[in-house]
Amino acid sequence: MSGISAANYVVALHDIMGQSSLLKKWDRIEDLHAEDEEAVDAFKRTTTVVRDVRNDFRNIVTAFAKTGMDYSELDLPEEVIDELKEINRFEIRQQSFSDTTIWFSEAHTQSGFVCAKRVLYLLYGMAGVHLTQLVRKIPCRGGISFGAGTTELYSGTTDQISGEIYGPVLESAYRLESSIADYFRVVIHDRLVDFFEESFVDIDTLEKGSLDHIAASGNNWVLDQCQKLITIDSDGAYILDFAGEFVSENIGEVFRKMGLGPAKVFQHVLGFATDSQELWASERNFQLADRYAKLRGYLKHCEQYWVKQKQ
Repeated sequence: MSGISAANYVVALHDIMGQSSLLKKWDRIEDLHAEDEEAVDAFKRTTTVVRDVRNDFRNIVTAFAKTGMDYSELDLPEEVIDELKEINRFEIRQQSFSDTTIWFSEAHTQSGFVCAKRVLYLLYGMAGVHLTQLVRKIPCRGGISFGAGTTELYSGTTDQISGEIYGPVLESAYRLESSIADYFRVVIHDRLVDFFEESFVDIDTLEKGSLDHIAASGNNWVLDQCQKLITIDSDGAYILDFAGEFVSENIGEVFRKMGLGPAKVFQHVLGFATDSQELWASERNFQLADRYAKLRGYLKHCEQYWVKQKQ
């Protein structure tokens, strides 16, 4: 294929809403140099938000990720240990365009084993970023897809550039965000759900202690965790359950380290959705009012999981 190879990737595309109007307010460098109040305020509100999104993802995933397993204590051949390390290697790459951030990871190792842990970290990081921005009263949308892509469109350049994802999987994630999501949610492609289901392995059919058995045992557990991060919305779409039970039980510690009680954080987000719905309805912007109403409906469904969290 013209010297370019392709593979299956999981791609998460995250877009911050409402940035365009703010960017126009600091399009003249002279205004910033003159410390024009409106320009400086817009500059801070755009650049800080984009920086926070990317930092939040890294911090949330790092806090969630467990310490790597010490395979040296296992009585296994060296090549088996090397493959297990590759299966569980932490690798999520990032690229961006304006206020859109894309995180992605290859779904399989070169040997064909499923890299379930990478996908779990990607889903959880996306969920954490989406919720954290709502805490800051910043609405976002997103799409997560699974499918073919390539990172080999550049040659003789740095790894940072050559690592960019391209292909149908990226186009699909963009379409989910721009055309399907509508309100402030993250839509998940059916193919990712199918990938989870198809990747489960009946370990009773495998030789106990073999590489296949060890890898499948670990991946089955992780795939189950991945499925806990997905729910079905009122319109039948698969969406990231960014405020659901799994997130409420895990991200609470992140908020507590920030000095925030999880239940209070959730009520803050719910209050933002409610106030925004009422504001836009009063201004007769029914499209935005409807989007916040849908967000509020999803959050009300999730409220039960947050009221029981330790403060």
